[in-house]
Amino acid sequence: MEDEERYSISNTLRGMCARARRFTVQEVRDHLLEVGERFGEEERERILNTGNQNGKTVLHCACQLRESPEIAAMLLGFGAKINATTRRGHTALIFASGRGRSDTVIFLLQNGANPLIITVTGDTAESMAVGKVNDEALGALRDARASWGRDHGGEEASHLDFRKSADALKAQEEHCRTCRLCQEEMRRRKPLPPESLEAGERRRALETSIASAADGDGLTEVL
Repeated sequence: MEDEERYSISNTLRGMCARARRFTVQEVRDHLLEVGERFGEEERERILNTGNQNGKTVLHCACQLRESPEIAAMLLGFGAKINATTRRGHTALIFASGRGRSDTVIFLLQNGANPLIITVTGDTAESMAVGKVNDEALGALRDARASWGRDHGGEEASHLDFRKSADALKAQEEHCRTCRLCQEEMRRRKPLPPESLEAGERRRALETSIASAADGDGLTEVL
């Protein structure tokens, strides 16, 4: 299969996971079964673990945007990699923690999610979870953080720190150009330089196209 076709199918699956109100878990499962019948199980697994331009996989979208861990369990059964990272260092566990998906956080930890990964901005699953998940999920994250290094060859061996990764820093810079929340945070910390008319027009056009694609259904989170 050509990379372009693999990416296209993967993007369709990310969109299905993002649109929880339109696509049930069974519909996503049926689509994956169809992909397996057409291309084989090995290729289906590659598709599942193909990220978008930011490295975001189908599992990342499911854990960020779905309330229940049911679809995550199904994706893992089809071969999704639980500790896959985006270019900026986000994992399914970090996405679930940041969105307050307590049940999904617990499920991921029970199935081997690494709680020690650090994003380019210095966030971890635990730091993202504070004030968002319930006490049980937060306790599970803290317990996992304490035990993970011991059980997996030492804490240092388990750390993936993206704060000094050249590609992660580049991806963060690209993200900040189009993320309104990041721009607001940067303005609070330090005023942004004046934006040229041409750059402003490009940014507004991009924001409009993203908003149109989302269709009010959270699809912007697939980016």
